[in-house]
Amino acid sequence: MHNAHYYRNSWKKPEMKTDANIAERLEKILESEDLSMRDEPFLHSLLENFKKYKGLTPRQFGAMEKIEKRYNPANKEARKNWRENFGEERHKAVKIVAEYYARTTYWGSFVERVKEDPNHIPSMEDYEKIVNNRYAQRALAAVLTPAKFEVGSMVTLRANVPWTHAGARYRGKDVLILEIITKGMEYKTYRACLMNNPVVNFEVQERHLKKPRKHKPYKIKPGEKR
Repeated sequence: MHNAHYYRNSWKKPEMKTDANIAERLEKILESEDLSMRDEPFLHSLLENFKKYKGLTPRQFGAMEKIEKRYNPANKEARKNWRENFGEERHKAVKIVAEYYARTTYWGSFVERVKEDPNHIPSMEDYEKIVNNRYAQRALAAVLTPAKFEVGSMVTLRANVPWTHAGARYRGKDVLILEIITKGMEYKTYRACLMNNPVVNFEVQERHLKKPRKHKPYKIKPGEKR
C-alpha cells in the first residue's frame, strides 16, 4: 500500500504538445495517396486524441513526426515511381499472398482491399511487411515453383512427417498423387491416396514426399520353383 501511494504521488502527467498546427499536419498526412494500412488508422487515432485531450504526449508527437517525414513531399517522387512501376509480377504476388492470408487470421484488411480491388497497390512499407516475409514467400513458392510430382505418379511418404499432419500415420507408405493444391497454401500440397487402399486419401505437403522406393527384382535361385 505504501509503495502504491508513493508511485501514485510521484507520477507526473506528461507535458502535452498543444501546437495549434498539429491537427492540420495530421490531416495533411492523411491526404497522402499511398498511406500504409498501419499508418492510416494510427494517424486517425492521433487526430482523435488531439481533439479529445487538446494535445499529444511527447511519444505520440514523436511518432507523428516520424510518419510525417516518411510522407514528406521530398519522398513523393519515390512513392510515385513505386506505383507507376509496380508491374505485373508484383500484382501477381499480391493476389497470391492475399489468397494465402485469407486462410489465416493475419492481415485481414489487406485481404479485403485486394478482394475489393484486384489491382490494389500496397505502399512500399506494406509490401515489404506483407509480401516479403518468410511465410508469404513460401506461399508464393508453392504457386510459382513447378511441382516435383505429377498427378498419377506414385511417391512415398517420408519417415519424418509431423504428427500434426494427416499423413503422419502412413509414414513410409506408397501413395498415388490425385491432385496438386497450391491456392492459399504455405507449401505446395497434394491430395493423395494410399496405393494399397485408395479409399484413404488426404492432403500432404510436397516436402513430406519423396520418390518411391526402388524394389530390387527377385532373382530365382537355381532349382527354385517360381
